Amino acid sequence: MKQVPYVASAREISKIYGSGDTAVEALRSVTLEVAAGEFVAVMGPSGSGKSTLMNCMAGLDAISSGEVTIANQNLDFTNDRQLTELRREQVGFVFQSSNLVPTLNITENIELPFLLAGRRPSAEERAWGHQLQRMLGLEQRAHHRPAELSGGQRQRVAIARALVTRPAVVFADEPTGSLDSGSSREVLELLRQMTDTLAQSIVMVTHNPSAASYADRIIVIVDGRVTHQLSGAGAEEISGLMLTLEESR
Repeated sequence: MKQVPYVASAREISKIYGSGDTAVEALRSVTLEVAAGEFVAVMGPSGSGKSTLMNCMAGLDAISSGEVTIANQNLDFTNDRQLTELRREQVGFVFQSSNLVPTLNITENIELPFLLAGRRPSAEERAWGHQLQRMLGLEQRAHHRPAELSGGQRQRVAIARALVTRPAVVFADEPTGSLDSGSSREVLELLRQMTDTLAQSIVMVTHNPSAASYADRIIVIVDGRVTHQLSGAGAEEISGLMLTLEESR
């Protein structure tokens, strides 16, 4: 059997906040493996642990037990400097708020990961950034600042910034949460396009069944455990499942 290359994985991970009587087990032996070129949506009721899972897989939060790997690197065996470099080079982030720097133009915001690494982008990296601008319909906005863009356009810039380092995986936390329906659809179609055309792996946390329907696979977390996995599910099927879970709590 051919081995599937996983670009990011969480294997039997647990996350406990606090200790003793006040301890809260946010994740309970969760396993999630993300293949190259796969778009995975993580869903669950409020407080289910879905954002905690993303933070642990992205190396933003330490796990209590288990194993997390990104690009074949076990995060347990990285020091703070190595972990920072790994996140900068192998992980892209897209959040609900685009988190753009208001004083920088679009091109400068996209190239920000290189500047944070203490260097200017190479000619090849700069060309890739320009190609992303063309792919995402930002070419005519290259010299505009974030305040001059719509919410959907700002999220396009955030997507380009997440992709410019050619990361192993992009983590998107409610990327359409603050957008109207038209802009949301635009951003989700772009994320789908990045998976289909660039084989970019994406893990998206969302509460929205319509958003989750763009993914190849939907993982549902309830009370810190994976309870369901769906493949190719439509918005109505996902919505029905989530309603059932909410009613059973």
